[in-house]
Amino acid sequence: MMRPGHDFTDVLEPVRDLHVAGLLELMARELTLGADVEAEPVERDADGRIRRRPPLSLPRRHDLRVTREGRVLNLRAPCHTTLRFAPIERALSDVSSLHVAPFCWGAVTLLARGAAGAPNWTPVRRWFLEWFQARFGEESPDLLGVAHAIDGPTPERDGWRFSIDLGSASVAGFVAMAEAFGQTGCAEIRVGETEDAL
Repeated sequence: MMRPGHDFTDVLEPVRDLHVAGLLELMARELTLGADVEAEPVERDADGRIRRRPPLSLPRRHDLRVTREGRVLNLRAPCHTTLRFAPIERALSDVSSLHVAPFCWGAVTLLARGAAGAPNWTPVRRWFLEWFQARFGEESPDLLGVAHAIDGPTPERDGWRFSIDLGSASVAGFVAMAEAFGQTGCAEIRVGETEDAL
């Protein structure tokens, strides 16, 4: 199991903080304008049922739900300029490795590749459902400490691409995510600037 060193945590916390600050700024702005604001609401259909999206049949959360003058809007915090840092490498297991390059906490691009057969996405699904649950903490007491969404897997040349919104989840949520992908049967997990990784 991966145990992040201080350098790993020191790099990831500012990435998270930048995104969460944007979310809190958006919330403060709407409250100043007199809107009613719900932080990180679950997406539901017209009948109030939790909406699940294929292919992994997972729910998702919005950043904010804002009610202004009888109108209800779902708002998304902007993904700020990505913080620059030297890529980080970590072993996830004896057969799986993690490469982390600069990324946005609210719009993580992840590429899983190197599986001998069809990957087992069950650990990823389990990770998301666990981190979708509210876990209040001191880091951001006005938020729920949750992951918001995961889109994918989308097959690509020699791997599968995911887009993940980590919402207000802590760095521990990122570590748990990486470990879950390390259990899929994929030998290489790349986070961040993956476009030239293939």
